Amino acid sequence: MRGIRTAVSVFAILLVCLLMSAAVLADMDADGKIVVAIDPGHGGIDGGSDAGTYPEKTYNMKLSRYLRDYLNEDGRFTAVLTHEDDIYLHFVPRVRAAVDAGADVLISMHCNTFEQASVGGCTAFVSRIDRFCARDLAEMLLDAVSSSSGIYRGRVDTRVDTGDSLGVYYWDEIHQWDMPGRPDLGIPSDYYSINMFGSKFGIPAIIIEHGYLSNPYDLAILDDDENLRAIARAEADAIISYYTGHEHVFGDWETDYPSNCVYAGTESRRCQICGARAGIRQLEPDPEGHFWRATYYSAATCTSDGYAEYVCQIAFNLNQKGAPMDVHTKSEVLPATGHDYETLEDSQPTHARDGRLWQRCRNCGDEIVEIRTGEGHDLEEQSYEAPTCTEPGKRVSVCTVCGFVSEEVIPPSGHQYEVIEDTEATHLEDGRLVERCAVCGDERTEERPAEGHTFEEASVTPPTCTEPGVRIMRCAVCGEETEEEIEAPGHVPEAREDGSVVCSVCGEVLEEAPDTETETETETDAPGDTDTPKAGAEPGTARTEDTDDAPGTPDNTDRRGMFIGIAAGAVAVLALGAGIAIGVKKSRKAS
Repeated sequence: MRGIRTAVSVFAILLVCLLMSAAVLADMDADGKIVVAIDPGHGGIDGGSDAGTYPEKTYNMKLSRYLRDYLNEDGRFTAVLTHEDDIYLHFVPRVRAAVDAGADVLISMHCNTFEQASVGGCTAFVSRIDRFCARDLAEMLLDAVSSSSGIYRGRVDTRVDTGDSLGVYYWDEIHQWDMPGRPDLGIPSDYYSINMFGSKFGIPAIIIEHGYLSNPYDLAILDDDENLRAIARAEADAIISYYTGHEHVFGDWETDYPSNCVYAGTESRRCQICGARAGIRQLEPDPEGHFWRATYYSAATCTSDGYAEYVCQIAFNLNQKGAPMDVHTKSEVLPATGHDYETLEDSQPTHARDGRLWQRCRNCGDEIVEIRTGEGHDLEEQSYEAPTCTEPGKRVSVCTVCGFVSEEVIPPSGHQYEVIEDTEATHLEDGRLVERCAVCGDERTEERPAEGHTFEEASVTPPTCTEPGVRIMRCAVCGEETEEEIEAPGHVPEAREDGSVVCSVCGEVLEEAPDTETETETETDAPGDTDTPKAGAEPGTARTEDTDDAPGTPDNTDRRGMFIGIAAGAVAVLALGAGIAIGVKKSRKAS
């Protein structure tokens, strides 16, 4: 009986396996062929490297066409070019051409260059994203290039994104897209856009650098068209071997790339060995499938709203890399978060001290302190010393609960003064304020000094040059008078033209004019008294002497000068006397 059950179980398992194989074959039949998209690197205005005999794009296009033709000779494959003519395409149109063709793999054909001519060889770059990293196929392609041409075999590698003005790009598995400046999302993205956009649209992409146009050895090989055909034939054989050298094992339906705000995604069943797809189905569109990147962000605080502006990175990136479209944006108000308090202290009050609830916000540091008032001591007075006007008192109390002793200092009460005399000052007599403390008898006195007379000028008798004057001052309050002598200033001499000196103030003649009578003497020489002429004088010429020049005989001008000098001296003496002023004040009571 047990043997029968075992046989039935084995039969059931075999039946299930057969059914699964039939399903796989049905999918392969429905899918038809393995599709290889071939991308001729550069093109049009972008010639690529100019280190070779021809622009790099020429070599790339020849290799691409030869590879396409060789693959299409095998009925199990369909090979398409991303562009047939010598035109320039941006990265998104190249990859979308592969997507539209239902490609299982995208191979981008290139040649390399370097500033040092000694560097040569073929290399390959694959995606850093594990799901779309066709490393095994890339290794086989490098083997094919090297073995068919003699070009040195380099290595298969990945290259990490170095970023742009927005930062380094990081891969987000959920959106299957990359975002700048977000290391929290995942690993850094690919440097090369063909690798990156291949992964974004669910197609493994390989860049093949067939050799260095800057290397004379590599260039000589690549300049020979027969070598290019041989390389393409070897690459075609490697691709055919990779996809057909085993029996396909297809898994469940899985998403090639999710629907987003621009494109509807697809799903397929992939071979677990080579990645070939058995059927492709389109997913439901998702117009709201945005991947937002903040272009402006003001964070909300505990008490204030924030604000943010966003751009959809998917639409932005596609527009940036050759798929013109409207860039999706949005803005939003970020509501205040409210405080997030943590308790730092939670103590209950006692009769001896207060309790406290102390909380602090984890985000902004705001604090709340709630004082819980204690019951306080139950104090009973033990002794009391009353304060005086100037000395403090003291009260001693003891808590009936805990025995705590409280000593309370009672401030001095201060004096309580009463007025016992309050006399206001007059202009002649002092006043005073006398106060006495009603408690201790302490007295204090405030003297109020007399204000004194308030004199005003009553009359003035001006002085003359020789007689003093008098000024009388009278108190405006009591009428008392004082008399003040004003000293005579003295004459102010002034010389006249006739030689007299008078006072310029009162006109009194201080000095009479001198006698102005002039004597004229005429001398007549006696006969025979003729002077002997001086040497050199002509004979008969008499010598004449000017009597005005005789010494000791002053003329009128000299006399006037003498009187003026005398007058000036007198003025100086009078001025000196006037500088010594002696005021005599006489006080008399007004009647």
